[in-house]
Amino acid sequence: MQEGIPTPIITEKMGVRTKTFYTHRRNIMLKLGIENRVSLYRKIFNRENKRQEEDDVLQESTL
Repeated sequence: MQEGIPTPIITEKMGVRTKTFYTHRRNIMLKLGIENRVSLYRKIFNRENKRQEEDDVLQESTL
């Protein structure tokens, strides 16, 4: 989603219908208390960046 992949391609790869995809996304947003897609994508992006930074630190510490 965040990378700009069209919904039909995402649903095809996931093997679900478009309505199912939207339902899952809505449920995730409700559970996280997120009101719109932009906020959801921002949260995903921030989490991915944090995870990457943690991985980088782990790799540096093993060198």
